[in-house]
Amino acid sequence: TGLDISEDDKSFSISYIDTTDISAISKIVFFYIGETEGDYIDGMFSGITKQNEYIVYLYYMENNTLVAVSDKSVIAMDSTGKEIWTYSLPNKLDWVSFSARTYIALGCGEEMESADGYKNGTVIFLNLQGKEIGTFESDSEITYLEAYSDGTVVGNSKKFTMVKKSGSVIWEHSATQDINDII
Repeated sequence: TGLDISEDDKSFSISYIDTTDISAISKIVFFYIGETEGDYIDGMFSGITKQNEYIVYLYYMENNTLVAVSDKSVIAMDSTGKEIWTYSLPNKLDWVSFSARTYIALGCGEEMESADGYKNGTVIFLNLQGKEIGTFESDSEITYLEAYSDGTVVGNSKKFTMVKKSGSVIWEHSATQDINDII
């Protein structure tokens, strides 16, 4: 259900859900682009599986680190497909943004049943080592989230706030009507 090409354009990854067995299994498969060295079937060189998780986002970050977001965790893999860290989600996610390629912004929804989570509307910032580097608690449910190199815009219907990845506020704007997208 996801696809992305590495930053160096040498490989790509695909995530999908295998339903051939009784329970669904998420899989990520890594492929070389173009000519390959060695014996690889159709350029495939690595893969991982996750039981009882549904991977919904794939995105290559700096240094060809692949980040996958599932319904339960955020997983990072190196360029060989080896898992390097996992971050367990404390909340269901309403929004995810990778736009800056240097950090991940996670827009929290409801708390997970098995975890003490954050208030609905909180944004969690993760670095590329899988550590929380900041949080921002917005006023209500998140309706827009976009990460940039200078900060992340968090929208709550008519209110928009740009915050640093540490969680501190850069600016705020209140619109006169609900806004669904920023061009």
